Amino acid sequence: MKRISLFICLVFCALLFSCGKSDYTVTAESKEPISTNTTGDTLYIVNISTRSYHLPSCYILNNTKEENKRETYDIEFLTEREYTPCKICIDND
Repeated sequence: MKRISLFICLVFCALLFSCGKSDYTVTAESKEPISTNTTGDTLYIVNISTRSYHLPSCYILNNTKEENKRETYDIEFLTEREYTPCKICIDND
């Protein structure tokens, strides 16, 4: 019975956590919203641990811990704070 209650609690927490994180970027230090700009065309997945950003289809994200992932459309935020683009999925020619 305790396992079922724990499972339900974990599922509820995961759903609650995922409801609002797709439209802002947060820092590793504060976990507070910094960028609420959702006007961009491209979604980027930010790894707050490595300070790099990727396209959602990038296979590198398969090895990234969920607690280190954030989503944003705000490319200006990323470049101003010197996040590095992924060398595999983002072409910088």
